[in-house]
Amino acid sequence: MRSLRILVLLAVALLGAPAFATSFQVTGWELGETVRVNFLGSTRNFATAQFHAVVDGVAGTSFCADLSQYINVGTYSQFGAYDPAAAESQAFAYSPRRRFVWAAQIADHWGNEIGWLSSNLGVTRVQAITGIQSAIWEAVYNSGFRATSASMSAGAWSAYQYVLGTSYSGYGNTLLYYSRTRQDQLFTPPVPEPSALIVFGAGALLVGNALVRRRQQA
Repeated sequence: MRSLRILVLLAVALLGAPAFATSFQVTGWELGETVRVNFLGSTRNFATAQFHAVVDGVAGTSFCADLSQYINVGTYSQFGAYDPAAAESQAFAYSPRRRFVWAAQIADHWGNEIGWLSSNLGVTRVQAITGIQSAIWEAVYNSGFRATSASMSAGAWSAYQYVLGTSYSGYGNTLLYYSRTRQDQLFTPPVPEPSALIVFGAGALLVGNALVRRRQQA
């Protein structure tokens, strides 16, 4: 399963074309607030949330990158996995114009750090999720999405401004999962535990040493 995940990431990174996931499963979500914003010239209400998702057997988190469609708990097969930078040049990014790199950076940075944001800003998890999701929507739609302090609670507004004001570099393993019939998602796999990284590093070192010895013997 891990090797399949690696192959998907390599295909997306090298080709810039979608590598269709075996499945995209939404297992649940943690709700934020409902925000009232200006979207594409109209005042609209949108419910914010962080989704719990499983992609090809890998459990992680995701955020909405599409305000034109919906998604519910269930398993979906026709999601294309896109590198966020490559996705910006695709036809589906232009109706209306959507940008995914900054949004993916936000999702990657905060997807596993809601507790930190909540604790350090003195806001609730609900408010932290509201701020993160609203910031992702602004990153995706640029001037097409506009929130004000009246759009959400004071704590959510504080989180929203903090997330937008943070500097980011790269978006890790976060990918855009696009569907023509379901809401697009920015999926972030979990961060490996330090112990897992140590084991991986030790294994890589053993393999490397074995290869060196084999070459010396040859």
